[in-house]
Amino acid sequence: MPRFSLSAKWHTPCYEKLSALEWTSGFSIASHGVRIGVRTSDPSIVPILKDSLPASCELCEAEAVDTVLSVVLGGRDKKTRTRRYHLVYHNHSVFSRSHRLEEIIDGFKSCLAMNLATLARRRVFIHAGAVGWQGKAIVFPGKSYSGKSTLVLELIKAGASYLSDEFAVLDFKGRVHPYPKPISLRKTANGKQMDVSISSIGGTTADAPLTLGLVVDTQFQPNALWLPRMLSPGEGLLSLLANCAAARYAPERCLRAMERASQNAQFIASPREEAASVVPEILDLLRTETETDEFAGVVQGSAESAHSLGL
Repeated sequence: MPRFSLSAKWHTPCYEKLSALEWTSGFSIASHGVRIGVRTSDPSIVPILKDSLPASCELCEAEAVDTVLSVVLGGRDKKTRTRRYHLVYHNHSVFSRSHRLEEIIDGFKSCLAMNLATLARRRVFIHAGAVGWQGKAIVFPGKSYSGKSTLVLELIKAGASYLSDEFAVLDFKGRVHPYPKPISLRKTANGKQMDVSISSIGGTTADAPLTLGLVVDTQFQPNALWLPRMLSPGEGLLSLLANCAAARYAPERCLRAMERASQNAQFIASPREEAASVVPEILDLLRTETETDEFAGVVQGSAESAHSLGL
């Protein structure tokens, strides 16, 4: 069982107290330049945690890590009948707690993704859905509940390749990398997620990074009309920056990656109604460089038509 060491920034007295508890198992992972330590109070959960790791994570032997995730298994005490919570700690703070083990696993995955997105040195993570089409990436920046997972699902059904429904991962060459995971759809009134595998809908996952071709700033609104307008490069970058996980911690690095990725990309914005109804229009908007003028005319024509109707 490794004893993880943190930088002085995070190594607090509370972390020392937590570390003094009995940790029976642990492992280290590395991804995108981030090293994360994982420890548990019960070895039985280790295989489950490892199975929930993103594809980009690799097991390593590091003890000096950037952050530590600690998982405490609770359950019912046979002697006192006390029912203890399952817990996930991020360094010294409680990140998630529940009596349901599946909710703790979801909390672990969320905490891990948050740390990767915030601390990554080699990539810049944008909260977004992302698909590949005709050799280019289409990105839909947006927070949770904006409908990006549903839109990604419908685009895959239409033939697009899958990059992610959670993060558009940019490198410093202007490319969007796959961040594959099951698509998480909220199917119930309480917002509980249901994972849908790409293979189950007949889709394919992109196996290489793609040049950014189109950024669509959109979210679901009941009875909305699809009237795309072109954004300036500045407006487009603000749309990406507003959804950049590390923007507060490394703004210059984030802007550098986004500016490089955006050099040959188009930016549009429009509210939308059901995802399936706008998929053909979105795919049709991704033009080759020789069709840029035609693309601008289509969008301008939509705006003029809306104006003539008083919209």
